[in-house]
Amino acid sequence: GEGRTVGGKAGVTVSVTVEIEVTTGMNLIGMPFPGSIKGDNITAVYMHDTGELTYNEIQKTIDDFGDHYVLLEGNKGYYVKTNNTNSIVLISDGNYQTNTIQVTTGMNLIGMPVPGSIKGANITTVYDYNTNKHIYNEIQKTSDATGDHYILQEKEGYWVVTNNSTSIDII
Repeated sequence: GEGRTVGGKAGVTVSVTVEIEVTTGMNLIGMPFPGSIKGDNITAVYMHDTGELTYNEIQKTIDDFGDHYVLLEGNKGYYVKTNNTNSIVLISDGNYQTNTIQVTTGMNLIGMPVPGSIKGANITTVYDYNTNKHIYNEIQKTSDATGDHYILQEKEGYWVVTNNSTSIDII
């Protein structure tokens, strides 16, 4: 379908399945589109509640598609706990199109729909998570003709610290 530009690409309705590698234990996953996560090695999925500053476990759904975690939001990050290194699968619900991410003041756990960058005057810091070392790394800001922005990878989760509640742009 027709759409806006996302990461320099024409926006289209996304209906895909993406396989990603994980480590045993906690993985910070970027959900690039609304949909579900599936994997026989998943023991728990957590989302961050920005208002309450807590992590809420998402309940597993069992239906015609088997065991999976549904109703996950696009452009959000999730902690996925696994008991082995088998790949997990992200499944889109087929209804995705955006070039902005809504954020609140403070810490926001996001995911990228495509490799690209985020920008916004309200962004103060961006972190990724190294699952092997179990540490957070600050992403350095890049400045070029498009202005100040942070280069991010798809399928990764990121903590974005903002100083007000407005949207940030995907470029």
